[in-house]
Formats: sequence, C-alpha cells, structure tokens
Amino acid sequence: MNRIGARHALDLARTGSVALLLIACARASLTTSATTPTASQRAAPPLTQATAEYDAVHYKEAEAIAQAWLADPEEGAAARLTLARVQLATGDYAGAAASARRAWESKKELEQPAKIVAASALSLLGQLTQAEEILGSAARKTGAWEAKRLLAELELQQGHRAKAEPLLQELIEAYNDDRISEHDPIGLTQVGRAADLLRSPQDANEAYNQAEQASEQSSDQLLLWRAQLTLQRHDPDQAAQLLSELLRRAANHPLALALMAQVKLAQGMDFDAAEDLAKRALRINPNLSEARFVLAGVRLRDMDLAGTEEWTKQGLRTNPNDLKLLSLRATAQFLIGDQSGFVQTEQTVLRLNPQFSELYVTVAEYADWEHRYPEVVTLLRRATQIDGDDAQASAGLGLNLIRLGEESEGRSALQHSFAQDPFNVQVYNTLNLFEQVIDKQYTSLQTPPFRLRVAKQEAAILQRYVPTLLNQAWQRLIEFYEFTPENPIGIELYGDHEQFAVRTSGLPNIGIQGVCFGKTLAAVTPADQPLNLGMTLWHELSHVFHIQLSKGRVPRWFTEGLAEYETQVERPEWKRELDLELYRALVMGRMPAALQMNRAFTHAESMEAMAVAYYGSTQLVAFIVQHYGRASVRQMLLLWGQGKPTEEVLTQALGVSGATLDQAFHVFLVQNLSRYEKQFVSIPGSTDPAQVEYAKAREAFASGQPKQCIPIIQDLLTQGHDGFEVQLLLGKCQHRAGEDFDAALTRAHQADETQAEPLEGLWVLARERRDEAAEIAILRKLARLEEHSAEVYRRLLQLLVSTHQIDEALTVGQSAAFVDIEGAQTHALYAQALDLAHRFAQADAEFDSALLCPGEDAERTKIREQFVLSLQRRGLSKQAATRRAQSAANGE
Repeated sequence: MNRIGARHALDLARTGSVALLLIACARASLTTSATTPTASQRAAPPLTQATAEYDAVHYKEAEAIAQAWLADPEEGAAARLTLARVQLATGDYAGAAASARRAWESKKELEQPAKIVAASALSLLGQLTQAEEILGSAARKTGAWEAKRLLAELELQQGHRAKAEPLLQELIEAYNDDRISEHDPIGLTQVGRAADLLRSPQDANEAYNQAEQASEQSSDQLLLWRAQLTLQRHDPDQAAQLLSELLRRAANHPLALALMAQVKLAQGMDFDAAEDLAKRALRINPNLSEARFVLAGVRLRDMDLAGTEEWTKQGLRTNPNDLKLLSLRATAQFLIGDQSGFVQTEQTVLRLNPQFSELYVTVAEYADWEHRYPEVVTLLRRATQIDGDDAQASAGLGLNLIRLGEESEGRSALQHSFAQDPFNVQVYNTLNLFEQVIDKQYTSLQTPPFRLRVAKQEAAILQRYVPTLLNQAWQRLIEFYEFTPENPIGIELYGDHEQFAVRTSGLPNIGIQGVCFGKTLAAVTPADQPLNLGMTLWHELSHVFHIQLSKGRVPRWFTEGLAEYETQVERPEWKRELDLELYRALVMGRMPAALQMNRAFTHAESMEAMAVAYYGSTQLVAFIVQHYGRASVRQMLLLWGQGKPTEEVLTQALGVSGATLDQAFHVFLVQNLSRYEKQFVSIPGSTDPAQVEYAKAREAFASGQPKQCIPIIQDLLTQGHDGFEVQLLLGKCQHRAGEDFDAALTRAHQADETQAEPLEGLWVLARERRDEAAEIAILRKLARLEEHSAEVYRRLLQLLVSTHQIDEALTVGQSAAFVDIEGAQTHALYAQALDLAHRFAQADAEFDSALLCPGEDAERTKIREQFVLSLQRRGLSKQAATRRAQSAANGE
C-alpha cells in the first residue's frame, strides 16, 4: 500500500451508530479467533475459555466463567475486565463502566484495555465528557492506537474536528513511518478506520486489505467497519458478504445483525427481514441503538408515528444524546408538520454537534419517500451548508436537483461529491450515465409544457405519439383537478432499463417501469421490454398533479391507487386484473386498514405482493369515488397539502372516520369478490386437507410429473373442491401429458373471466387448429386483460384486417399504437385498417411510423410496398413513385 495522506478535511463519521463504532472496538485486545471453542480450548485456562466463549457470542457462558473467578486474587481483575466486555456487548453499559473501572483499579496492567471498555460504555450512555476524561491519559501513551482513534471518534460525535484530526493523523503517520507494521492486523484495522474518518475511503480500503492479509482470519471489527464503508457507498451486496462472513462464525453477533438489517433495507426495502434481524439483535443487547434505529425507521416508512416515537423514546432513555435517534424524532416531526417540535429537536441535535449534517440527510431520506422533493433539496442544502465536505449530503443534493430538472447545478453537486468520495456507487453511476450516455446518445425536445428527453434512435417515432398523448392527459387532468402544476415537466424516456434505473436511483437494478419526482418523470420504452407506454405515461403524469396539489404529503397508497384509477378511467383496457390475489390477501388478513395501507407497499414480500398493494389501493380509491364522488379525491389532496393527518382528511373530505371507511370498504370487497367464495382458492401454508392435496398436485406438475398430478385434481373435484385454480392446473397437466385440455381451460375461464392464463392456452390451441374465428373471440378477451402484450394486439389487429372487420380494427389499432409503439408491423396493420376506412391522412402517418420503427430490411421493404400500393389505389402515382424510389435508394 502506498503511504497514506489524508486528502480531505476531517468531519463527523456518519457510517453507523455509536454502538457500532464503540462496542466493536472493545474487542480488539481479545483473542482474534471468533470460532466456537474447540475441545482443546475448553481444556485451556478458564479465562482463556471465557474469551473464546465471548468471541463466539456465547455471552452467558463467558459471563458465568468470569463471575466464578471474580474473587480470585490473581485472576480476579482479568475476570472483571472480561465481565465488563460481556456487559458492554449485552447492553449493560453502566455495569460495564463500573466493572472496567474496578478492573484497572485492581490491576494497573489492565488500565489501557479497561479504560477503552469504560469509555465505550459511557459514550453509549451519552456521557461523552466522562468518557473523554477516562481516555485522556490512555490515549497519550505511545502506541495506544485504539485509544487515540476512540478519543477522536468521541470528539467527532461532538463536532470537535480540530481536536479529532491530530489524533487520527497520528495513526496515519504511525503507519507511514512503520510504527504500525504491515504485519499488524489490529493496528492496520485502526489505520483503516482513521482513514475512513478522514474521508479517504481508498486509503481505508487498502488498509483493511492489508489487515486481512496480515491475519489468518478477519477480525469482527474489520468486517463491521468494512461493511459500513461499502454500505454507505451504496454497495449493499458487498456489505452483505462481509457481514455474512461474521455471522457464519458468530450467528448472534448483535452489531452484525443490526447492520445486516440495514443491508436488507438497502438491497430491496425488505422490511420484514430487517425487523426480524433488528429484534434478534435486541434480544442479545436490549439497548442496542442501531437496532432501535432500524425499527423506528421501519415504523416511520409506514407512517406509524406512534411506533416510531416508542422505539425512539426507548433508545433515548439509554442515551438521551443519541444523534441518530434524535434525527429520526426530528424526521417524524417534520413529516407531520410539527414545525415547532422539529425546530426544537433540530436545535438539540446541533447543540450536541454543530457539524451533524446527517440530521438533514436523514430527514431528507424519509421526505423523499413521502414525495416531498422540493423540501428534500432544501434540507440537503442545509446539510452542505454546515458541512461542505459531506460527500453523502452533496450526493443526495445532486441527485435530487437533477430529479427536479435542475441538472446543471445537480451535476456540479455530484462532481463535488465525487471529488470527496469517488467510491459512492450512485454518484459514479449517475455521472457516468450523463457523461457517457445521455450527453452523447440522447436528445431533448421542447414541447411546452413538457421537456422531453429521448434516445436519438427513438426520437423520430416517439415524438409522433408521446407529445399528443401527454397533452391529452394534461388537459384532462387539469380539468378534473382544477389545477395547473408548476411546469415545464421533464419527461425522460429510456430505451434501456439499466439506464432508466441509474437515472432514477443511481443503481442499475430496480423493478419498476416509471417514476415521478413531482416536476420530472421517467419511464422505460418498449425498446427494452414489453410495455404499454401510453398507460405508463398517463399514470406517472397523474402523480405530478397528486404530488404538487398535496405539496408532496399524499400517502403512497393514495397516489398509486389514484394514478391506477386515472388510467383505467381513461381506457378500460388499462386496468390490472388481480381480483384472485386480492381475495387471497383478504382471506389471509393481509389487507391493511386505510390508515395503515402504506404497509401493503412497505411490507410487500414479492413483486406479486407489490402488485396486490397497487391493486388494493386502486380498489379503495374506486370505492371512495363511487361512494363519495370524484371531487372528494381532489379535496383529500388539498387537505393533505394543508398538513392534515389522514384521519382528519377522511373526516373532512368524506365525512367518515378511518374505521368506518374500512368497514364499508370491506363490505365492498366481499361483494365484488363474492364469486370466489364458492370456489376453491389456494392459501399458501394452509394445513387444510384439500389445500395440502392441491399443493401436492402443484408440486407434481412443477417436478415434471403431470400424470401423477391429474388423479389428485380429479379427487379434489370429486370432493367438491372446484374453481378457477383447480381447473387451470388440470388443463396444464393434461396439456403436458398429451391429453385434451381445452375443456378444463374453458371451465377455468368461466370460473374467473379476469384471468388471462386460460385464454392464453386456448389461443395456442386455436392457432394450432387454424381456427381464426375462435382466435378472434379469444383475443378480444385477452386484449382487455393483457394491456402490455404487443403480441396479443398485433395478432388481433392482423386478423381483424384480414377478415375486413374494419371498425373494430380501428379501435384496436388506436390502443395497439401505444402497446407496441415501436412495432413496425403493428403500425403497418393499423395503417391498412385506416386505408380501408378511407382515412388516408392517418393511414399515411401510420405507414411513415412503421418505416421509422426498428426492423429487418425485408419487413421494411414489405411495408413500403404496402404503402406504395395504397398510394396507387388512390391514384397518387407521383407520391407512389417517390416512395418506391426511396425504397430503391435505401437498398430495399
């Protein structure tokens, strides 16, 4: 490794809780092995065995051994120190401080490690001055690297940069002049942490690399700190690997569990897994601040403010000066509009640490979740004002400025962040996207009130349809909401899903197709995946009205449900069909009450569960419109915009309480889904005999044994367990077994006409039989269910044109143009229908669109010939000759 030189001004570390930074450090002077004690270890001297038990997170065993030796005249002090370490790890911070003090008072040789434990414990109680007093003399000693680093962190927690910097520089200089050897894993780990605190992540990473190379096994402390380093720079997968390594040898390590909970949130907002991990950590250390921070944060995502306050309050009882928990309290106050409470908590935090920019970063993170995008920028500006070198704050500011359309300033903020920390994955990806992709491959189109950004290769086709659709939606939504949003509205269309993901999140993998940031929206195009672009844009543009009208305070369930409702009102085929999944959620008790509907999104365990969350919210909005009038939704948005809580919004806008609304909505759902009450509906995990048999049948089918599946299903039918799912599975098994299957699929369709899968099977059969009449009948139904399937619309349009059902072809073609906006054959078929209807200007436009779409030369030649023939039939020989000449010039 090159010699280290701290490259950035020193500032408060924000890479984890005090617990993570301090409890872990107390382990450094213990035996580095953290495996379960072997037989030889158990035969070793008792305190050695206690250390091994401690390292394996067998705290009760370690404590019992230590307690047994407290009275020993020779080993009592060492036993007291071991006990102190156990108390520190299990949350008895006051006991740990007292035990450590007695240890060094009894035996001078233990003063250094005991004072580190005592200072760590006092710090976790918020007693920083007392912790500093204890560490003062210990940190002044030669070679006391851990004490120096810990004292520096205590100074940083109070915003004392000038005092912390020399202490951290001592570690850097000790490495540079070889007082900390390249063969000293403990010292190198401390150097890595010092470099991280000095905001030199590359040097930190290199020091950690050397620490790993110098030891047969990475220490707990190294793995924890390195996981933090990667997690803060938005590489949760790497953090997960590091923590998994630690948890494999110490499965109940409380700090590793708490940090893994953060990883689960960063990887995919897996709230249930995060809660489980955090609660496991608290069972070992009931006062672990990091775990409480996770649990309070999950409640805040759900807007369960009482739950947030309870977890926060519990943590603050242990440490009333916990900056991260105070920041969460400030966040809750900010989100509910308690301005005086927010200011009071803000002043408390800044009094404790004037440089704690993480306060605003934390509030901004949750404000972003609640669509408060302009306020996010304001908060992050404050963060950068009190700490201009906070790379995370600069990164957030840059990303959010870009989301609001302020790209020049946003990119400058990202470049500033990158100069401070070139390892932030979000920043690197976003800058790379702009510099290497957007600047070179995309173009902007000004179509007021919209500002479009599209890939140059897609621009010609997209600008023929997108502005028209957007203007139609804009006028429709203005009329309904009686409101004109602040504009221009940025519309960004990405032909590559990874580019879209990086643009919207800074990371390459997200499972959505569109997103709205209040004044800017982005979506993928069908160039990358099957997608109804018209439906997606209408949905996202609806969010612009919801977010701006409510000043960003609209709950997620309402804006998503309302946007879905808007699309299906505009076009009935733009409707999701998830009645069966919604019924299953209702039966299983997974439909939250209206005031907790956000939980359906935050606790969705799969993409199917997320789809049900969208659909359930849509049904709730539809119920509100049906029973209270469409104007009520506008009133609700206005009331949220005034800062009123949801319960009050419901009372004022609808005249009912949340409980009354829930009861009425439940009745509404039961009535709408009543067809399933007499059917067999599978319930995962059920021990009911029929459910068990159905699960066996599904397993047999999945394992490639359809003939074993069929008799099980037939037995179920004999017992009266009939319904969509049973008939569908029977049909699929019969198909795979080579038997006739159309009767079963027909019965499945009759049992539930909202399901596409039986129709898809029947369509395959109709095509095999070349029964075009049956195909058309099936595709008419499928087109109402498969709003994103270009293949369905293309084939239906083809059959309608070939059978001269022109009026219907015109209707289908209008929808197909957005389902398959870049499909040359679809546009050509629609052009033929328009031509046969004598709507020649539109036909010519669709032929031109077809020729602008990507496609093979042979397909392009065929389309151009169709266009030429159309022109000739109309007597437009000159235009036909021009088109034929163009074809020849293009080598077609």
